[in-house]
Amino acid sequence: MNARKDKIYIAAMFSQRAAMEIIADELKGYGFEIVARWVYGGEDGLSREQIALTDIADVDACDTLVAFTQCRGTMHTGGGRHVEFGYALAKGKKLIVIGDRENVFHHHPAARVYRNMDDWLYAARVL
Repeated sequence: MNARKDKIYIAAMFSQRAAMEIIADELKGYGFEIVARWVYGGEDGLSREQIALTDIADVDACDTLVAFTQCRGTMHTGGGRHVEFGYALAKGKKLIVIGDRENVFHHHPAARVYRNMDDWLYAARVL
């Protein structure tokens, strides 16, 4: 990683928003810019259409998408984070997966997979 820290989009289950806000604050402490407005409540009061457009705009603004995944086999609903990941892949963004590979696109050669955030930050020479 170069001296300039990347603009990060965090992709995770919406139900993890509070935890992602803590993670976003930690990443900001390392000099990253967080462009995922949803993490800080930036979608509150928006229609679902507005949310979709906001999230796509935020992915467009990022250098790197960091996907926080669920354990393989976990039952969960939703999946906007998977659309965000695929969109970032199509746009040529850097892709980081933290946790298990939930779907086939997490096996794409462009995706870098780490057990946890510390492993990623160490590999990126941030820690």
